[in-house]
Amino acid sequence: MPWRGRSSSYAGSPASAARTRALSLPRVVPLDELWAAGVTRAERLGHVAAGRWRDVPGRGVVLDTGPVVVHDRWSLQLVQVGPSARLGGVTALQAVGLTGFVELLTHIWVPKGAEKSRPTSPDVRLHETRRWSVDRDATMSPVPRSVPVVATVQGALWARTLTQGALVLAMAVQQRLVRAADVRERLELVRRHPYRRSLLLVLGDIADGSHSMPELDFLRLCRAHGMPDPDRQVERLRQDGRRYLDARWGAYGLVVEVNGLGHERLDRVVADDIRMVALRADGDEAVQVTSMTLRLVPAAFFEAFTRLLRARGWTP
Repeated sequence: MPWRGRSSSYAGSPASAARTRALSLPRVVPLDELWAAGVTRAERLGHVAAGRWRDVPGRGVVLDTGPVVVHDRWSLQLVQVGPSARLGGVTALQAVGLTGFVELLTHIWVPKGAEKSRPTSPDVRLHETRRWSVDRDATMSPVPRSVPVVATVQGALWARTLTQGALVLAMAVQQRLVRAADVRERLELVRRHPYRRSLLLVLGDIADGSHSMPELDFLRLCRAHGMPDPDRQVERLRQDGRRYLDARWGAYGLVVEVNGLGHERLDRVVADDIRMVALRADGDEAVQVTSMTLRLVPAAFFEAFTRLLRARGWTP
């Protein structure tokens, strides 16, 4: 979405050379851009004093006094921080169309050592970093921001929890703002971060969304949480051919099917629904779980699953 242009009230107000030159500028203008457009300090101060422009002390001006919409608010916050400031993380993704993710903070980053002012607004989170360059990893349109693949990695690393970080990855890929392979390539460049390994595993599940997590990974999780080993790759014959179950505890009539994120597609949902009914018709209790759940909150899943297995006769 482009920056908002001048309002009709602005265009129709008394003309002056400074304001005519400023018409080609964005609504929120840093001082250096105002100077480059030929607007002198005296002209700027005159329009601010007359109430036609709004001052951003020491940083720039807003070229009217109308209400501030979201892109203008981001622009204003960037100008207040400094010339190297860029939107990053979830905020940069929202600037190019990310929907459905609730984030109350505006995330702004500057290179380590760059000129900056600390934001006065409590809803701005400033990140100083050596990981990204404003020349290589950012763009100026529609606002100064990280490019989507960098913004996705930033959003995952800056998340308050690992679960929230994984959600940023999944939503950015599913809304086609980025490709999982490109995000993985950039994330692998990050050498040290507590979420790094887990996020790379989640990206693997996202990239290969039509498949479940590897069988050995699930077996390892079962053993780590004190579960008995399941029967694996149990063959079932169906009208449409052979099918193999991910994990089955035959003694307790319990089956677990691990689904990748691709199972959210309609064709996969339909196939999964039919398969679950067929398993119950064979006498098994069938449980579906996504690979992301097992990656992020395995303890919570296996606590609930232990209760289910005990209810069906298992004694630890």
